[in-house]
Amino acid sequence: MTAQEQEFNTNPGRPGTISVGARLKARREQLGMTIEQAAQQLKLTKTQVAAIERDAYDTLPGNTFARGFVRNYARLLEIDPAPLLDDLVAWLPVERVQTALPKVHEEEAFAGRRNVGKGIQFYLSVAVSAVLSAGVGMWYLKSPASPQLDTQPALTVASEASSVLAVASEVASNTDGAAASASAASEVTAAASAPAPQATAQPTLAPTPAPTAAPAPTVAPAAPAVASKPAAAASAAKAASRASAVVGNGELRLVAEADTWVQVFDAHGNKLLSEIVKQGESRAIGGAAPYKLKIGNAPKTKVYLRGKAIDLSTYTKTDVATLELQ
Repeated sequence: MTAQEQEFNTNPGRPGTISVGARLKARREQLGMTIEQAAQQLKLTKTQVAAIERDAYDTLPGNTFARGFVRNYARLLEIDPAPLLDDLVAWLPVERVQTALPKVHEEEAFAGRRNVGKGIQFYLSVAVSAVLSAGVGMWYLKSPASPQLDTQPALTVASEASSVLAVASEVASNTDGAAASASAASEVTAAASAPAPQATAQPTLAPTPAPTAAPAPTVAPAAPAVASKPAAAASAAKAASRASAVVGNGELRLVAEADTWVQVFDAHGNKLLSEIVKQGESRAIGGAAPYKLKIGNAPKTKVYLRGKAIDLSTYTKTDVATLELQ
């Protein structure tokens, strides 16, 4: 036996054999691995690895942990763990048998838990009921008495309104048809000539609330309808004149294959066109040449000058074309 083997512990169960910890230590040193490196790879502390190599298994958490540590250590050192685990039995300390706890019958334990649960439930229900009762009492004492609504004014106003409407209908039925038509025409004419705010303010001059509500639907809507006719006619005339100015038999023609923004000026700086031309639409423009054009969607816009197609690619930068045509 060499001097190194004499330093190793011997198995108490089998004299003359090297202990488990000594074999692991010898294999680690043979591989040139330090104890710190082994502890790092095994995810153990240096003290625990040293205890395994000294066969001090009583310092480890327990025999189960000791077996696991030795198995992992052997696999790390590329040793078969089965013989080591067999020899490890003789080195493990005798664990103290745990004292058995007194058995409790299941029925008694369940009955005890049930009684405790019932007692807690009872006290909780009493406490919740007391809190709710106190809250309701405080709210009832602090809440003001409900005010009584006085409906008499509303009934009076309604009766007055119905009476006024009855008188108005009777007068209207007795009035001659020709006189009624003339008065209605004069009212519509006055409403059309007067501004809209005066027509809407007319009901406020009535002496009682009920009569103001009755004539409002007949006079107020008539004023915007009549007054809107001149405005609509003016806007239509303006649109027609603009269309005739833009669309025509001009020498400059634009066709939009997709929505595009177009701006055109003539030689005198007059703005001939500045709008978004919708997809499928075209514009024909005439004026004093040269024309200055700026087109927002040049790849999708066709330009013709006196029937000749203009190539916009040479004037286009990032889909915007700026050019001057003579």
